[in-house]
Amino acid sequence: MGDLAQAAAARASTRERIGTLRADYERARRAAIEAFRQRAAPERLLSALSRAADVTVRGLWAGAGVPAGSALVAVGGYGRAELYPHSDIDLLILLDRQPDAEAASALSAFVGACWDVGLAIGHSVRTVDECLAEAAADLTVRTALLERRLLAGDEETYGRLDARLAQAMDPGDFLQAKRLEMVQ
Repeated sequence: MGDLAQAAAARASTRERIGTLRADYERARRAAIEAFRQRAAPERLLSALSRAADVTVRGLWAGAGVPAGSALVAVGGYGRAELYPHSDIDLLILLDRQPDAEAASALSAFVGACWDVGLAIGHSVRTVDECLAEAAADLTVRTALLERRLLAGDEETYGRLDARLAQAMDPGDFLQAKRLEMVQ
């Protein structure tokens, strides 16, 4: 098979995979919402929507060809596994180093595939050092990073973020900043 034929086959396979993931995601969302309408507890709705998103983003991540050392992290409300029906899905793509052109292309394709599947994502692509710098400069980022969970990818990179955030966090300063935010 020639290079052009292989590329066309790969594109067709990707379209088929995205189509399947999209249909499965929509079916899971509809089922969760219908169960809620039939009087299921609100917590069940939030966790069911979160699980549907988890399955979908993990499926996309697995086929994205992302660089080694990368981790996919849920943050914010989605990090708590509480996804409301019209909330965006906050993702951190955590890198162990700055991406080269090939890695950047794979990451961009992953983000595009999320949208193609129907996931309304909010995302950032950062190294551990960039996460710490952003968290130090922005209380909203710091708060979102407190509510995080690893979805897929490199556990060691995620572990480095976990350890460095714990080391950098001053609970007293954080509480004071949150109180000030609330007053404002």
